[in-house]
Amino acid sequence: MIKKELLEFVIDKYGDLMLEEGEIELIAMFIDDIMKHEDVKLEEIEDAGSGKTSRNIKIGEYVLKVGYNRIHKNFRNSSMVLQPIIRREIENSYGDTIFLEVQNAVDTEWHRFERDKIFEIMYQVYKGVREEGMVWTDIQYLNIGKLLKDNKINYDTKIHDENGNIISKELEPEEDATGIKGKPRKILKAGDYVILDTDCIFDENDLPNGQSIKESILDFYYDNFELRYQKEKAEQEKEEKDDR
Repeated sequence: MIKKELLEFVIDKYGDLMLEEGEIELIAMFIDDIMKHEDVKLEEIEDAGSGKTSRNIKIGEYVLKVGYNRIHKNFRNSSMVLQPIIRREIENSYGDTIFLEVQNAVDTEWHRFERDKIFEIMYQVYKGVREEGMVWTDIQYLNIGKLLKDNKINYDTKIHDENGNIISKELEPEEDATGIKGKPRKILKAGDYVILDTDCIFDENDLPNGQSIKESILDFYYDNFELRYQKEKAEQEKEEKDDR
């Protein structure tokens, strides 16, 4: 049974989302599970800021995001996206869709210490997405995090082995649990940079409202990032052709 103080915490934190009793209990169950996993007390939960559509809390080494409907629920996986442990949708009493997402905590203050590198880091993240045939439309340094661990699930669950012993096994969520199709092409390492907001990652051939890449991102970033990417890509293809 979920403790009364945890239910009150959820109501206080997310009460304006107009959640029904079952949804409140579900969020409380998520929090309770992470608290037990991390051996964290309720009073040790930290505020982790807010995004455009979500409010976030930090529980040990994990972040729980709760917020309103996302732009898209399903997308092809990318190495440049912070790999979610779970993404779940529920409905409030008005029929609005509410999203729950659990992610590994990352360094979101990196830009304070690397001011002279911000623009180049943003470009390298953008380039990494484009190399995988995708487009990142909400280009902001605040949407980038620096990995504290390798970019994988990093969430162990307890299971019984063939001898009946309890062992730890890394959680491997199904596609239905995250809405992300496939596995990333590579696993970025601790210290690398990833995109935190999964709302604005699209396949380059399936941009919103049938837009072109130029129409889908700000002119400043199109001129500085997309055109640079296309120039570097052309130069690399020329070098590879000359080497044959």
